[in-house]
Amino acid sequence: KGNLEMTLACRMSTQANLGRMETRSAQLSIASGNLSLIQCQATVAGLVAALLAIAKSFVSNGSMVPANVLTLAASAVLTAAIASIVLASVMVLVVVVCRRFRLNPDNVATPVAASLGDITTLALLAGLATLLHVVLGNHQWVSGAALALVIVLAPLWALLAHRNPYTREVLSQGWVPILLAVVISSGGGYILEYASEKFTGLAAYQPVINGVAGNLVSVQASRISTYLHLSAQKGSLPEGEARCVGPWAVFFGPCMHARTARLLLLLLVPGQLIFVAVIDHVEGPGDAFRGPFVGLYMAAAIVQVCLLLYLARVLVYVLWTRGQDPDNAAIPFLTALGDLLGSGLLALVYLSILQLSPNETVDTTPSALTTAPSNHTT
Repeated sequence: KGNLEMTLACRMSTQANLGRMETRSAQLSIASGNLSLIQCQATVAGLVAALLAIAKSFVSNGSMVPANVLTLAASAVLTAAIASIVLASVMVLVVVVCRRFRLNPDNVATPVAASLGDITTLALLAGLATLLHVVLGNHQWVSGAALALVIVLAPLWALLAHRNPYTREVLSQGWVPILLAVVISSGGGYILEYASEKFTGLAAYQPVINGVAGNLVSVQASRISTYLHLSAQKGSLPEGEARCVGPWAVFFGPCMHARTARLLLLLLVPGQLIFVAVIDHVEGPGDAFRGPFVGLYMAAAIVQVCLLLYLARVLVYVLWTRGQDPDNAAIPFLTALGDLLGSGLLALVYLSILQLSPNETVDTTPSALTTAPSNHTT
C-alpha cells in the first residue's frame, strides 16, 4: 500500500515543479482529485490484501471462521482507507510547504511518504483489529457495516477522480503497476519467510535494507520523471539523450542524474552503518563493527542500490518514450524489485556467514553475527 502514497508524492512533486500549484484554486483541484483517487485505490488494495490473506489462511488450515474473516476484511479495508486519507493529506501539505520555501519536493515528499507509510499503516491495522475483534467482538454488525460503507463509497471516489483532469489518466492506467508490484514483492516476502525460519536475526535488518533502498531510488526516479516532464513531450527525449545507457553513464556521466546517483550512494554508506549499530545495540550486546557481517551487509546494500539506481534511469526513460507517465508506473516497480533484491541479498549474507565458519556453532542473532565467533565446536 505504501506505493500509493509514494506515487502520489511523485505526481504532486511533478505538478509543483511544472508550476501548476502556484494558486490556491489549482492546489485544491489537484489535491481533491488525488485524494479521491487514492481513496479508491486504497479501498481496492485493502480488499485485495484481505482476500489474499483469507485465501492463504484457508489453504493452510482448511477451514475459516466467518466472524474472523469479517473482522480481517473490515480491518484491512478500514486501515487502507484511513491511512491513505491521512498520509495523502500529509503529502499535499509537504509539497505545498516545499514550494513555499523554494525546496524541491522531489527530494522531500517521496522519502516522507516511504517513511510514514508502513509505520502508520501497521499501527492503524493493529488498533482497528483489536477494536473490532476484542472490544466489539460481540457486535459483528459493526465490522460488516464499516466494511460495506467503505466499499460502497469506492465508486464515488472513482467518479470524482475521473472528473478531475489531473487524475483521470491515472484512474485508468495506474492499476497495472501497483498490482504487478504486489506480485513482485510477494517474491521477497517468500524469501523473507523462508530465511527467517533459519536465521532469527534476519528479520531485524530486512526493513532497513529495503527501506533505505526504496527511499533513495524513489528520490532518483521522481527527479528523473520531473526532468523529463520539464524537458520534452511525452514519447520523445531531450536532444542528445538515449533511452538506454550503460552503468558508467548512469553513475559517472556528465548529466545531473549521474551526480544525484553518486550523492545518493554516498548517503547510503553512513546511513546503513548507523542502522547496523542501532540494531546491534537494541538486539543484544556486541560490537557491531567486528567480524565479516558488516562488510558483507554493506556490500549487499551497495549492490542493491546500484542496481536500483541503474534500473531507475532506464525504466523511467523507457516508460516516457512509450507514452506512459513514470510518476505512476516507475516507483511501484522499483520498490518491489528493491524488496525482492534486498531480501535475497540479505539471505545470501547470512548464508555466507555460516559458510565462513562451517565448523563453528554460529548464533544467527544480529549481535552474534557481528561479533567474533567463539571457538567451541559441535
